[in-house]
Amino acid sequence: MQKFIALYLTVTGIGAAIALLLPSLVLFGLYLLVIPGLVLGSAPTAFLWGCIFTAFWLAAKSQFGPTGTTALIAIALTVLTVYAVTEPFRVAGGSLYRESLLPDVTPSSRIAVTGDIRIDLPAPRWDNANPRERGKQRGFSCDNLCLALLFTPGVKSVTINRSIRTIDAPRSKRVGEFDPEARTYWLVPKAQCEDRGLRPDLEGRIGLFPSSLDEGRVLNERWKSDLYDEFCLRRSAPLGRHDLLIRHHRDGAATRRNGKWSLTPRVLETEGIEIQGSAGEVLLRRLKVSVAIPSRLLAISFEGGSSDFQSGWSRSVLTNKPGSEALDLLQELEQHTNTQGR
Repeated sequence: MQKFIALYLTVTGIGAAIALLLPSLVLFGLYLLVIPGLVLGSAPTAFLWGCIFTAFWLAAKSQFGPTGTTALIAIALTVLTVYAVTEPFRVAGGSLYRESLLPDVTPSSRIAVTGDIRIDLPAPRWDNANPRERGKQRGFSCDNLCLALLFTPGVKSVTINRSIRTIDAPRSKRVGEFDPEARTYWLVPKAQCEDRGLRPDLEGRIGLFPSSLDEGRVLNERWKSDLYDEFCLRRSAPLGRHDLLIRHHRDGAATRRNGKWSLTPRVLETEGIEIQGSAGEVLLRRLKVSVAIPSRLLAISFEGGSSDFQSGWSRSVLTNKPGSEALDLLQELEQHTNTQGR
């Protein structure tokens, strides 16, 4: 048994050293050879468990000798150890996850989009369609969503802003500060225009809720025609009030990969879509919460792409909405508001 343990630790130790020092070889093996990549990738965990087993084997051997009972005791204590080490951190991650959940809110009827609308987005598009005013920033553009809202009957203005980045965003009823690039847009009848006005940014997407690319292109052209023939587009500094807030936020993703050798839960990631009234009442909510916690058994895994493939403690993800495309702002607007997207 002792010779087998020594051989096992030697083989897995060499494999673990290669995998941890040259993780690109693991990636290469997974891409081209599959099985060698899996074997090399599992070597660090196999070596770790082997070291824990050896420590318990030697301790039990001094009491029971090199018997089958000694081996069974060492195996049982090894399983218990790799489970017990991660369990407190899994419990902490589960508590963090449950405390961050909020129920979805679905309106009983379509939300009437009227008055002054504010849209907070994680990454609004820059205004590259119009010349920058001397000494001023570009500002966020009026894209397809902005224009669709402006053409919705009853809408007076649309303010485009960047959503706040805070882990408390889902629970916060406060409205974040305006980004320096935030802008308010509105339509002016052609008779009141002294020039052709601003050009909308229709390059980011085709239409808004098109059932086909052709329908989307037709909608884009119709919007352009309406602007040039009937209206002109104006903008100003952000309006300090709103009748309706449409907010899409993502938080935590920037620090997602930190602490690869820490057993503590990774930074909580949230993504949410909310529509709030002027008093902060929630009319619609969709919230995705995710947190990576250690796997049930202490293990070493590899993750990342070709440029950042690396090792760390193996983790599993707690989430209330599996899938990377769980939330879709345009889909929610199409289903639950009267936004003129077609």
